[in-house]
Amino acid sequence: MKRLIVLALGAVFLAAALPQASSAQTKPVIRLAYVCGGMNAMVAQLGMNDGAYEKAGIDVQKFCFPAGAPAIQALIGGSVDVFTGSAEHALRAQSRGINVKIYGCLQNSIGYSLITKVDSKYKTLADLKGQTVAITAPQSLSDTGLRRGLEAAGINPDRDLSIIAAGSGATMLAALDTDRAVAGMVSPPELQRLIDAKKYRVLYDPTFEYAGIVIMAKSDFTTANKAAFGTFVRVMAAEANSARTTPAVAAAAMNKEFPDVAPAVMLAAVNEQATLVPAGFAVPAKGLQDVNDIEVKAKTIPAAVPFDQVVDTTFIAGVKGPAPR
Repeated sequence: MKRLIVLALGAVFLAAALPQASSAQTKPVIRLAYVCGGMNAMVAQLGMNDGAYEKAGIDVQKFCFPAGAPAIQALIGGSVDVFTGSAEHALRAQSRGINVKIYGCLQNSIGYSLITKVDSKYKTLADLKGQTVAITAPQSLSDTGLRRGLEAAGINPDRDLSIIAAGSGATMLAALDTDRAVAGMVSPPELQRLIDAKKYRVLYDPTFEYAGIVIMAKSDFTTANKAAFGTFVRVMAAEANSARTTPAVAAAAMNKEFPDVAPAVMLAAVNEQATLVPAGFAVPAKGLQDVNDIEVKAKTIPAAVPFDQVVDTTFIAGVKGPAPR
């Protein structure tokens, strides 16, 4: 009898020591990085808020960064697996011999608009000469979008006005509310929220095609995790289509990430963001060349990175939609 008790206890301890199988443990993990406070990466964010990744059998974990620079460093260092951010980060990595590739485009525009107070005297970009304007961070999408517009309006961004970095969300709003900046670059859903409150209006909306938000990963990760990464891309494609066909459902999911945004305002933000997703997640060649040109001019890369060197279309080959409105 004593021997049976000992054996039984041993079995209990052995069972406790062994790892227990569970659906959570068997699911492939993808650690996803994006910049906090906005929804430029909406297509990637949706699956975490409506359970689509989990239903597809992958565990996508969110890692939120204040800007693109620390996010790409985390990707290069291996603490995250995928980064949905602006394309220049992949070009800079490639120029340093680091094999970060672009696997698709989630937003083929800048995704930021320049706003000013509704009662301000500024009507055009030319009116901003001699004033202070806010961006989120230097060499960011907001910076690029503003500079392109200013140059088109005949204003030298480095000489004719002051550009300050004000971050996003509360810090950007503080700069505008206190008149530290007469205008600032904001993105959804903050853009729609401020316009809806009728305190701010859009002064300039960049409409040119650009390789804005792209899917980035190191090639060794996608090679080693083909099935999981392929599922990740397919789920995002399905979410992009759903955002077009059933935007109210997508808005409800995004409200989980932005609970302080009114449902009607979030719906407007989702509708706006959904129009920026290119069909099939195709990376715009001209848009990427524009990024190259800007990076070379800024001397952040020594020479343009060829499209075929940095873009891998393997995982978007079968992606369809979203259909244009």
